[in-house]
Amino acid sequence: MTESTRTTTSTAPSGDGVPALPPIYCPIQPSVHPAALVNRNAIQWMRDRGFCESPAVRRRLEVSNVAGFVARILPQGDSSTLEAITKLHLWAFAFDDSIEQLAVRNLAEAADRQSYLVRILDAPRSALLADDPYVHSFREVWELFQDLASPAVLRRWVEQFRMFASGVVWGCVYRQLDVIPTSDTVTTIRIQDAAGGCTGTGLVEVAGRFEVADEDLARSDVRALTDMTHVILAWDNDIYSYPLESGKQIEHVNLVTTLVVHDSLTERQALIKAINMRNRAMWCYTSHRRKVFAPEGGPLQRYLRGLDHLIRGHLDWALNSTRRYDSGEHPVPALVLQEESATQIDGHDLTQPIDLPTIRWWWDDIHGGTGGGERGLHASSDSPSFDDRAPR
Repeated sequence: MTESTRTTTSTAPSGDGVPALPPIYCPIQPSVHPAALVNRNAIQWMRDRGFCESPAVRRRLEVSNVAGFVARILPQGDSSTLEAITKLHLWAFAFDDSIEQLAVRNLAEAADRQSYLVRILDAPRSALLADDPYVHSFREVWELFQDLASPAVLRRWVEQFRMFASGVVWGCVYRQLDVIPTSDTVTTIRIQDAAGGCTGTGLVEVAGRFEVADEDLARSDVRALTDMTHVILAWDNDIYSYPLESGKQIEHVNLVTTLVVHDSLTERQALIKAINMRNRAMWCYTSHRRKVFAPEGGPLQRYLRGLDHLIRGHLDWALNSTRRYDSGEHPVPALVLQEESATQIDGHDLTQPIDLPTIRWWWDDIHGGTGGGERGLHASSDSPSFDDRAPR
């Protein structure tokens, strides 16, 4: 693969004796949709709809190039899908901040608002909170989606949003009670409440205007890759957003926080451990991905490529545009990317399973577990060109 100038393998202590953070491992090549100029239209839409009541959050979103983010995670889309999904992300970023703050004051109201959104997806003609700017804007985006995707794709995305809403409420309970969940619990919550994960994988089909057969998405090998994508996206977000969440005192449902509290680590030690865990998940993904069969040019192949783009696009945007995550008082840590395939980084073995019950099954499939049946873990002509020489 092409070497990156951002690659590093050194964790020598910095000048002040603080250990350097390990690089983020991602041997997936980037891809960017050329139509990132839709950001201007989406920002104007956000202003016109008036759903982002916080001037500080609105300013942060206006300079964060959210359309550039969507162009990286979903480069297979056209201008229409890109703009609709950019509007969804602007809405989601603003709504996320609003709900997290609301849950601390009034958990019941936060749960109500999430449930109302699900009701709108199930019954678009319902008049719940018709005058609420957030609800009105969400309904508008949902109407756009219905012109972009098939009923089957929309049905799957609705189910993913339902899971997302449930996860958000689950996380809100911990924030309201001021309790830090364990690593296994926080990972399970984040699989659900990280919108870039559980709803993001559903957007792959919406953006590309294609439909994967239900039986293909239900294959155990494909389900494993989808699950890995959810976790990698969630953990990456935890690593990037920890300073901002810590500054707002809402970092309860965050991998770094739970490592600080339950493993008795300093923040720096917890960041290092979180990155190492995330890198092992990435190695698991690449190893699994190379073995999954997908017919050339078919919808499943496009879906798998979409998962690759989600992971790499999210990384690139976060590494190059930290405005959303920089709270000023709690600077974002300097993170770098390692693109070259590896089985070790800074002495840490990437091939070792992560001992969390919620995800331990991933490695069972890699090392000869259930696989995907006759069409499961076989070499694929579509597999990314990872030069991963880990033992299989």
